[in-house]
Amino acid sequence: MSSRLVHTRMLTNLQRDFFAQRCTIQAPSEELDALNQPNPEDAWTDVAGMRAIPCHLAPATGGKRKTADMTVLIASHVILLAGVYAITTKMRAVVDGTAYDVLLAGYDSTGCMTRLSVRIVEW
Repeated sequence: MSSRLVHTRMLTNLQRDFFAQRCTIQAPSEELDALNQPNPEDAWTDVAGMRAIPCHLAPATGGKRKTADMTVLIASHVILLAGVYAITTKMRAVVDGTAYDVLLAGYDSTGCMTRLSVRIVEW
């Protein structure tokens, strides 16, 4: 019989200090407007069962990219979620009112946490 490397109560203890923030996962809205047309791309809805997930947002890495008419700030972050969630790159994560595009989702080696590589793009 194999045992887990991480004790199941560890996440409970970590939530108080390490997972102090909350993350909500959103997916593009599939609702139709009055003309039976899809809502604009910026319409997002919370995914059921993925609201206020205890999380940890790592500091940003990244930089600026200049074009002829604008400067784009691209900053990448890592978000750790307490628990395992089925998240795709079509979704986004919202932490402290800031939305992050999901670039990659994966799990830690113990199957206790979800790791999201995300980015925020400001124009």
